[in-house]
Amino acid sequence: MQDIINILNFDKEIFQQGKKQIQTEKLNQDQIDQIETLINKIVDLDLQYQQLKEEDNNMLISSKLQPSTQLILNDVFKLNNLLTKEKLECISKLLRRFPIFEIEQLVKPQPCQLEVEISNWNNWNNNGKQSYDNDSNQKFEIVQQNHFIFYMKIKQDCFYRLVIKLELQKQTDNLFIGFVSNSHKNCKYVSENNIINSFTAGSNFGDKGISKVRKGKCLRDVKYPQEYNQIEITFCVKRKIFQVCDYPKRENINEINDDKLNLIDTNQEYSLGFQLYHDKSSLTILECEELQQQN
Repeated sequence: MQDIINILNFDKEIFQQGKKQIQTEKLNQDQIDQIETLINKIVDLDLQYQQLKEEDNNMLISSKLQPSTQLILNDVFKLNNLLTKEKLECISKLLRRFPIFEIEQLVKPQPCQLEVEISNWNNWNNNGKQSYDNDSNQKFEIVQQNHFIFYMKIKQDCFYRLVIKLELQKQTDNLFIGFVSNSHKNCKYVSENNIINSFTAGSNFGDKGISKVRKGKCLRDVKYPQEYNQIEITFCVKRKIFQVCDYPKRENINEINDDKLNLIDTNQEYSLGFQLYHDKSSLTILECEELQQQN
């Protein structure tokens, strides 16, 4: 509660240490109204959480939110020439603790119909194969070492969530996943420098645009497969959002570097591109969801 009070710029200490009650006589009416509004929003969020949990006991609520608070934070940090570092950290901590901008945008996942196109560029379609595992999940595997590229059809204004199982033969094997303009399909590598992409195991290619650390450390520095062998990707072209993390722990979360955001032209249509190379490397798409806004 003290965090909320501090951010409202109260001049005096109101909430004392221990269990003493707030001295409401020190609050003016506007401040009381603000606190009441915030409390009502938090209660409303809790109720929506409980409703979704009752509908699906297995769903992880925190992964089903449109990142509106994150978008607000991104804008706040652009004000670093106007606010002190301490104030920015205080605002960031508050919004992460109380994601009030998500209240009206709680989303419920809907199964996504996975539509995939395998690239025949340079006859590379012969280098890999598409199959299904025992649970009917789509699997893509290299059968002879060389480039194997395929694309997932996506809606430009939709939030997506993918969980992908990786089967790479060694730490240095390369995997690239990223937005590819439809005008560049079948004529550009997913790994090209002007493509927003993320490789998730150790790579000799250096930074490819998804290495801004939101939590933990850069996935390039996380040992595969000792520390992870699955990744979760959430993305939206229109919002210029692309996040990748180890799954299911989510201990290391990476997102698009600030200086790469300009590479996403929201006036163009994009697909999600995948690129494998090394012999017997594969990936399996375990979950594919569209995150639809709840009314």
